[in-house]
Amino acid sequence: MLKRVVSALVGLVLFFIVMFSEKSVLSIAILIVTSIALFEVYRAYHFHKIRILLFLGLLVALAFSFGNYFEGLTIMAFAFGFLILMVLFLLARHESFSTKDIGTYVFVTLVITFAFSNIAYLKRLPNGPFYVWLPFIVAWCTDSAAYFAGRFFGRHKLCEKISPKKTIEGALGGIAGSVAGLFIYQAVLWFGFQTVVNPWLLTAMGIVGSVTSQMGDLFASIIKRENGIKDFGHIMPGHGGIMDRFDSLLLTTPFVFLFVSMFPLIG
Repeated sequence: MLKRVVSALVGLVLFFIVMFSEKSVLSIAILIVTSIALFEVYRAYHFHKIRILLFLGLLVALAFSFGNYFEGLTIMAFAFGFLILMVLFLLARHESFSTKDIGTYVFVTLVITFAFSNIAYLKRLPNGPFYVWLPFIVAWCTDSAAYFAGRFFGRHKLCEKISPKKTIEGALGGIAGSVAGLFIYQAVLWFGFQTVVNPWLLTAMGIVGSVTSQMGDLFASIIKRENGIKDFGHIMPGHGGIMDRFDSLLLTTPFVFLFVSMFPLIG
């Protein structure tokens, strides 16, 4: 327990340092986190044994992590080049590497890199320094509230074959926790920065964001169950790997980016 608490405190200190730093520091941090997360998932599927796949995954992580410095056409060209290389790799290794393997590799690579890169894109938006905290508040408040609601009130299983401990009551508690966390953040913005946040849009984002957070968590659970592993890694003592800690951001971060880009949440 002590190891878990100390690890969480160290992680929070690093998190706040990065979040209050300039854009380039955030992009470097995203690159590091994305690269570790990719390696953890590659290891689960045994892709890490093929060096060219590791190298290509790192290039994709690099491109997406610093994608906010480039135009959309540049990223599209890079993505197309990546797909061309995947087809060439399949042509060269088709006897030992199937289309299913390539599909899995490309899918997990793009999901992880796209998800984490949206953190940098959020900070680039107008009011970005306020928005960039939102996916973390939604995801982590959902996780915490779902854990306690499930522990004390959980009766009905949510997805027993994927994650036996998750319950419907826990999922509903996670949604409530997400909304509550966002309203606390709204109070911080008002009293600390005199910034007005639309409460109805905030509630909608909290509800849907919590659902996407739990979907990301279940998605990661499927990967672990398919590959017979308990944790993705041990880089965070007491918490597991990067993916064990950040899996709930996989769908939440892109959702938050799209939401605040489409709706006037602030102002």
